[in-house]
Amino acid sequence: MNTKVSIIVPVYNTEKYLEKCLTTICEQTLKEIEIIVVNDGSKDNSYKIIEKFAEKDPRIKIVVKENGGLSSARNEGLKFVSSKWVCFIDSDDYIEEDMIKTLYDLVENNKANMGVCGCKDIYPTKEVVTSNRLKDEIIELDDGDICGFLVGKRKDLTIVVWNKIYNMDIINKYNIKFESNKEIFSEDLLFNLYYMVHCTKIVSASAPLYNYLIRTGSIMNSRKKNLLFKFENLLEKYKEYCLNMNKGQVLKNFLPILTVDLLNISFRDTSLKERNLNNIVHDLIFCRQSKIIRGSLSGLYNNKHASIKYKLLSVLYSKLDYRLASLVIFKYFNGK
Repeated sequence: MNTKVSIIVPVYNTEKYLEKCLTTICEQTLKEIEIIVVNDGSKDNSYKIIEKFAEKDPRIKIVVKENGGLSSARNEGLKFVSSKWVCFIDSDDYIEEDMIKTLYDLVENNKANMGVCGCKDIYPTKEVVTSNRLKDEIIELDDGDICGFLVGKRKDLTIVVWNKIYNMDIINKYNIKFESNKEIFSEDLLFNLYYMVHCTKIVSASAPLYNYLIRTGSIMNSRKKNLLFKFENLLEKYKEYCLNMNKGQVLKNFLPILTVDLLNISFRDTSLKERNLNNIVHDLIFCRQSKIIRGSLSGLYNNKHASIKYKLLSVLYSKLDYRLASLVIFKYFNGK
């Protein structure tokens, strides 16, 4: 059978959720799929569950490796893809039965480079919240200039990979890989940024077809240490990538706005969770000593894509007196 979509599922100690995840993948309405399950050194019964499903469904390929983390597992899975399109599903989540067909039809019918669908957050209390703000739309991009596309609500599209479909020709041609999460903030975000500079058309569907499980201890909800250091590394890697790909205009337009977005995440976290002005001052000192952060913020002043709000935040993060800036930041993120 010629497969239309490959689905990569990294697995590490998710025995409690894995059966539901694999069941919803195997029951997809699009049958021409291959399911690449990467057992990333699980120590629980995850591998036995994978074997049980593989015995019943020949579309499942089992890949076994030593534990190396989520990025490593996804990269290993990419080596075994035989389809034109690929999706990534986390093993503690589950999907609606028509998700893969919907994404496949979106990109094939519209000759797009990437498709994306909505998602739902599933809480331990069984509360369900539709978390995306996507529209049913076709977005044309000018020579990969993602800045105008990402500014505003559409920037939600970049955060994760699990509600999307990607073209393997682009991934292979430009050797796009997941970076280690030990070094950067959000391997998903950087993978999407790498990928999207090569896109000319993206199609989105508002239907919430991916179910993301909110649980204690998941990677997405773990407190990230050395957050600003990881932001700095992400910016450096993205800058290097854009320069290597001759995407200087994308870099000029988007890097300053990306920098403010990342700093907003960090200062919001410090203000709301740590509630410590000294820590905010410490973070401000780091930002102003970082060459790439300082340089990116200075690029906002003449950036046509940046709002007045972003320009004011850049001044707050880079120029205002430390103590005054820390107080303003604290009050801003606490809604006062």
